[in-house]
Amino acid sequence: MVKEDVLLGTITDGDIRHSLLQGVSFDGPAEKIMNANPRTAFDNSDRDELRALMTELGLLHVPIITSDRHLCGLITLDELMRDGTPNENWVVLMAGGLGERLRPLTENTPKPLLQIGDKPLLQSILESFIEQNFRNFFIAVNFSKVLRCG
Repeated sequence: MVKEDVLLGTITDGDIRHSLLQGVSFDGPAEKIMNANPRTAFDNSDRDELRALMTELGLLHVPIITSDRHLCGLITLDELMRDGTPNENWVVLMAGGLGERLRPLTENTPKPLLQIGDKPLLQSILESFIEQNFRNFFIAVNFSKVLRCG
């Protein structure tokens, strides 16, 4: 909630669910359901520290304020994760197995290559990791056989 660009509080879906469970009327002022002391960050905050804080606390977004509490933006964890720096962690994808439970779909097509929408499942998974700047992929395709990509 904003009054003259000064952050007074926030209302999240969690605040709304909590209020519903408590029987709070939504006809009243927002102050009854808002968090008056939300986690914020200053406009000069370091992106790496923000990413670490948000990851540690499980936050997906944080309001950005100036030193006099004027709201000047909102940073999302998604934005911070896509800063262009490659993530050097390994991604190990288990793509082995016989696909018995998905027969007849897997009679002629390996399970990871089954089409979901307009592309194979494995492609969708890899693209999602690539969007998050992961670059080192290991795909376990069968017992004691690993295909390295990246």
